[in-house]
Amino acid sequence: MRLDNTRYEAWWSNPERYRMAYVLNLSPVKLPYGLSRGTALHSIFEGVGKGRTLEQILDFLRAKGPLVEGGKVLDEPIEETTIRTALGLYNAYVSEQPPYKLVETEFEFECPIEGSPHSMVGKVDQIVEYEGELWVTDFKSGHPKTSYTTKVKEWGEMSSPNFYIAGARHAGFDVKGMRVHYIVEGTPPKIFPGIEVVRSERELELHKIAVHQTCETLLSFLDTYGPHTPWPHRPHWTCGGREKCEYGRVCGVCDPRSELVDIEREFKTRVEHLELMEKEG
Repeated sequence: MRLDNTRYEAWWSNPERYRMAYVLNLSPVKLPYGLSRGTALHSIFEGVGKGRTLEQILDFLRAKGPLVEGGKVLDEPIEETTIRTALGLYNAYVSEQPPYKLVETEFEFECPIEGSPHSMVGKVDQIVEYEGELWVTDFKSGHPKTSYTTKVKEWGEMSSPNFYIAGARHAGFDVKGMRVHYIVEGTPPKIFPGIEVVRSERELELHKIAVHQTCETLLSFLDTYGPHTPWPHRPHWTCGGREKCEYGRVCGVCDPRSELVDIEREFKTRVEHLELMEKEG
């Protein structure tokens, strides 16, 4: 089994939501604003890194063409106001960026787990050389109330650096760690200092064991309970219920009327963005 960080975190935060998103492959017809803004910002960075023109990038965001040769086209266009916001965030970052050398951009990795049939996969935004060291680099957008102190603490505890650092090293890049850049909405936008996250070899090995155990647990749930019986939903998981969570109306735990929802009208088939995960299916 191949497992990426998004699925790993989804499982441990809410197995029922994991079932809806990654087993039933349901995706809301209309994405929440924050996800759309993040998608647009990442697409701009990817397009620029791969030498695409602004027109080509805009065509991609408007679902009129692929971002790269032979790539996918968005199944739904991103709203123009969201595109303008993402462009503003990108331009603000470029105007203040520290000097660095772009080594590689947007590549997928598969990192086998020793002694396990499973592996970790993912897609690295960038590998950059900064002050003589290689780093995995990621870009995040934020709403005006985003706190730098809070984000530093969160990234120190997140699982995603484990995936990306291990994946980059397996791909042959001797990265020191991961640098995360937040570009926060505002007038003008705020650029947070890069958040640097490092992991010891011991931490990476322990994480690989955890990924192996997670894969085994997922397979056990699929075999034992199947895809159509609701999976556990932690009672203290603050999803906001059927009014706030995009899956609330079809959640077998939050809403006992979920079977009455017209899924075909409110949801579409989730598009897989990792080629390695398409092979998994």
